[in-house]
Amino acid sequence: MAVEFFAGMVPTADELQTLVGIRVVQGTAQDVTSSTTLVDSSISIPIDGLCTVELKARYTSGSSGGGIKWAWGSTGTVSSLARTAITPGSAPTSLSSNQNITGYRMRQIAGLTEEHSIANYSGSTTQYFGEDLVLEGTGLLVLRFAQQASNAASTTLHANSYAIARPCRTV
Repeated sequence: MAVEFFAGMVPTADELQTLVGIRVVQGTAQDVTSSTTLVDSSISIPIDGLCTVELKARYTSGSSGGGIKWAWGSTGTVSSLARTAITPGSAPTSLSSNQNITGYRMRQIAGLTEEHSIANYSGSTTQYFGEDLVLEGTGLLVLRFAQQASNAASTTLHANSYAIARPCRTV
């Protein structure tokens, strides 16, 4: 929701509060085991008008691992104007406890519900994926995830993964 200020106006506390972004955190680690069906995470963001959302997520995927896939669920009129995913793009350079990803990839994704996935690289190392979104509308945006391939070794979305939503305005 855009707030416009003009000369001589005194903004209210509520109006100023709408200018501040919010950070929503995955409070505890969440596991998915032997399932490729998306489940809701704790990253649930209220959307009210034009905004950007920045996701920073960490996960592990067991020793033999099922990898991870994710998409967004939404309520109300929330829609995506742009969605870019940033993920590991190659296997680790070694099989030691220090796993080095040699490249990352960026991918433009069509819509909120389109799934993006990453194969299991290593069960001993936490991996990263992120997204940058531009959204509009009103409702709730929820990160959903599952295993890329069903596996008895759980895929875990780590605590302290988070998303930040910041209001925007069109000029």
